[in-house]
Amino acid sequence: AASMKVNWTATNGSEGYEVWYSTAQNGSYTLAGTTTECTFIQNNLIIGTTYYYKVRAYKTVKDGKDYSVYTSVKSLTLPVPKA
Repeated sequence: AASMKVNWTATNGSEGYEVWYSTAQNGSYTLAGTTTECTFIQNNLIIGTTYYYKVRAYKTVKDGKDYSVYTSVKSLTLPVPKA
């Protein structure tokens, strides 16, 4: 298993970010986690696999959370270590 670090640009007025991922660009996305930083490390990933990420900002409002639109999807591949 390996880790992937994802970075993005801050959104003014946001309280935090949700990071979503998939192994298929047009597939179903799963919430990897939330953070208040502009970086997120996802662990226990499979080497040699391409992962697709999108992020959305949020802020707390009276009735729950208000979300931004998702960022464009970015792909990252975990390289296979060279022998």
